[in-house]
Amino acid sequence: MSETEIRFSAGEMSRLFRVSERAITQWAAEGMPFARVKGRVNEYPYWDCLMWWIANKYTGATAASDRPPPKAETEARLLQTKARREEIRLHQDLKALAPVAELEAMWVQVATIAKDRVLNIPAAVKLVRSELTGEDVAAIKKACHEALEAIAECPTPQ
Repeated sequence: MSETEIRFSAGEMSRLFRVSERAITQWAAEGMPFARVKGRVNEYPYWDCLMWWIANKYTGATAASDRPPPKAETEARLLQTKARREEIRLHQDLKALAPVAELEAMWVQVATIAKDRVLNIPAAVKLVRSELTGEDVAAIKKACHEALEAIAECPTPQ
């Protein structure tokens, strides 16, 4: 545990997780991280306990009762959570993950270029096919606008 690590008492942890102090004590007996200080008093490292809670969020101790899951199961889920967190950090270090803001800006730029190219189709067709009338070019332009409107109405992923 680092010097800057935030630690809480069982009472504070029970308020954070909205459970009884007894549940916190049971969770510690079944694998939730804690540090024994001053004899029998336990302090709970917030970040490690939060990771433990996330790993157990829908099963065992944290599901619907104060009864904790088996210690081995808890430790396995905690290790999986920590491994996943380290994998994400590794991908960030390797620049294999890009920030959402950068991707969004890049996507807007690409979409703008695509829109401009679609809207230039009627003029380009007129240059290639000089026999097209103004009505033909207007019909192509209308089709291009309808296609862009249909794209704009597509649901965006959340």
